Amino acid sequence: MTNRYFFKITSICLLLLSASFFYQVQAQNSALAFDGIDDRVTIRRHPAYNLGTGDFTLEAIINVKVSSSLRPAMPVFSTRTTSSDGLVVYAFSSGMSLQMKGLTNYVYYANQTYDYYDGQCHHVAVTRSGTSLKFYLDGIFQSALTSEIKNINGHGNMYLGCDSLESNTLDGSFSEARFWSVERTATQIYTYKNSNVPSTETGLIGLWKFAEASGQTIIDSSPTANNGVLGITSSVENEDPTRSAACGFAPVTTVLFESSEENKNITAAPNPFEVQTKITLQRAAADYHVELYNTAGLLVYRKAIRNNSEFVLGEELQAGIYTVKVISKEGVQTSRIEKK
Repeated sequence: MTNRYFFKITSICLLLLSASFFYQVQAQNSALAFDGIDDRVTIRRHPAYNLGTGDFTLEAIINVKVSSSLRPAMPVFSTRTTSSDGLVVYAFSSGMSLQMKGLTNYVYYANQTYDYYDGQCHHVAVTRSGTSLKFYLDGIFQSALTSEIKNINGHGNMYLGCDSLESNTLDGSFSEARFWSVERTATQIYTYKNSNVPSTETGLIGLWKFAEASGQTIIDSSPTANNGVLGITSSVENEDPTRSAACGFAPVTTVLFESSEENKNITAAPNPFEVQTKITLQRAAADYHVELYNTAGLLVYRKAIRNNSEFVLGEELQAGIYTVKVISKEGVQTSRIEKK
């Protein structure tokens, strides 16, 4: 009996050790490097992705090379087979774009504050709710745009890091892709921008972490369980991206403000507000950017403003108190706003 228990305990320990080792191997190989020529991940067409004119969210963690020869456009997601089929999401050096079935022009936002083709890891996201499209960079809301309600159903496979229609591929690395059948909130996007998403989250229809130690299969950890493959087929081929080290993010910066920093040169009306408020600057530079911090001192919003002394915000915010920080070459101005 003693020997039998000893054998069981030993077996369990070895199993746990093996699982730990496998996890470590996965953790060290949780990104894919794309060559910028023909690499891609292929995910076969699935009914779960036929969201039609419904809400959705697409998220990706990417790292684009500084020396990319394909600038200024890098494909992230694509389900289109023609220009009027499915959808495609592109990351540009100055923003993101989305083209949907039947929409001839890209819906695009520009961020003039910095170029994120910088060899660093960035989280990008686009959401749709009705006619409203929202774009996020590193978990921070960038722009809300209005678009026609278009059907996004496609007739082909989904490609990550590739748009087969224009023969473009990502020149850099891809660490994770997420597909949702719901609009994720700004808080949800910020919270999970560089951390694991539970597979039980509502609306999750695709979660590819690229955490496999080897092989051609790319596991889908969502309830859809629609695994993909490196390249085009399950065979080794030139279109296969290579496994590489995971993206590393800088720690979240916490900035706390004292009430004495409040500046009367910034007014908000109404304040408190329920939906949105208009911020007016009594003294504004031609170019500046606005940052919002929550009561924990975390950055939750960032946007560049050009040649305008007023702007509207708040619709994308959760209820709470925020510090508004306006930064320009002339200095820094701060104020407080409250959303009920």
